[in-house]
Amino acid sequence: MKEAFRDSKRGLKCRYFLVSSGSQTREWFPPECGEPLPTDCRYWGKVFAEMDRLLPEENLQTPMHVYLTYNLRSLPEYGPHVVVLLLADEYGLIPRYVRHVRAVFKTHRIRPVLGSKTWWRPDHFHFVLWLKFARNWVLYLRSRWESSFVPREWPERLHAKIQVQDVPMGYARQELVDQKPMQDRPFHCFFAGQVELDLPNWRRPIPSPKVVARRRMLAAVRQMSRDDTRFRFDGGEVTSAGSGSPEEQRSYSQRLMDSKICLAPRGTALDTFRFFEGLRAGCLVVCEYLTDEWFYDGAPVLRVKDWSELPDVIGPYLYDEAAFERARLRSLAWWTEACGEKTVGRVMAEYLVKTGIHLEQRGVRANYSLEADRVVHRSIHAVRKQLRRYLGDPLETL
Repeated sequence: MKEAFRDSKRGLKCRYFLVSSGSQTREWFPPECGEPLPTDCRYWGKVFAEMDRLLPEENLQTPMHVYLTYNLRSLPEYGPHVVVLLLADEYGLIPRYVRHVRAVFKTHRIRPVLGSKTWWRPDHFHFVLWLKFARNWVLYLRSRWESSFVPREWPERLHAKIQVQDVPMGYARQELVDQKPMQDRPFHCFFAGQVELDLPNWRRPIPSPKVVARRRMLAAVRQMSRDDTRFRFDGGEVTSAGSGSPEEQRSYSQRLMDSKICLAPRGTALDTFRFFEGLRAGCLVVCEYLTDEWFYDGAPVLRVKDWSELPDVIGPYLYDEAAFERARLRSLAWWTEACGEKTVGRVMAEYLVKTGIHLEQRGVRANYSLEADRVVHRSIHAVRKQLRRYLGDPLETL
């Protein structure tokens, strides 16, 4: 029997590739993450390493090719050995190749969501929220149409239905620093991010939900600072996304560890790195609406319907160190059990095994159908032969 593939130097069962925005592909050996690699590789390198370790070797006679990509429309190759991790699709669209590869993992869901339970509120935020929701649905329907009509040179479909496994975003630039108990953290709240985007003049009267939500959050924080002189807030608006230099990374990670509460307002999409980075740092995370993905269900976070509720939501915690410490332990436990690299790697390995079984069964059904057709054709041929023997040449026209 053919031996299972394994990279002898690094002990990997699969091959891993990064696909850049320009469709350039280069091989990657997780969990290695050098300076030229995207910041996402810090998290996903460890996830892939755990996934690779858990994959059963008997199912890997041919190595799977795992692609980390941002491209919704095309891949370097397709087939039952191709696995895709799709990042940064903030619209909730369907990748065009979803039926032509073994499995697709996606950090944003495959259907647009409104992102609010209070959808009936007649205010500015919900107005721009509904505008974006309607636009995303138009894009979603187009992506669904395109996934049904692909280039002829692509191989045949592997799946009859659209199947995607949701996975958490993880962390990007966050460095792992030593844990601090809540009593040693000098700040109550932390937030650092963009608020006022550089928009064209015609867009400024209708800002994105991201801008509106973050404006309201900072307004609530400023009001708390005016009302309570003991309240300590670290952060505010930054003018750019930052260069990602080591100094900036250490500063962000250390400032997060020096704060008890991580404010995680929505980004361009509902999901945000701050949610997961705050849990990883042991902070009490305050966020908006959460969807029902497996890694959000039951998360030990505080939720606000509107950021004007922030003072009432965090008020009971501000000067209760024991409550803060219990929250820290819950956050760390949740990160490990629901969002950590080992957990996500295990979920991905189990999903790949399940899809492998599905493809094997589908192949058996296809072979059975082909054999049944052959039996039917042989039977028809035998009947025609017997009739020809009794009736003669007229049956040659049948």
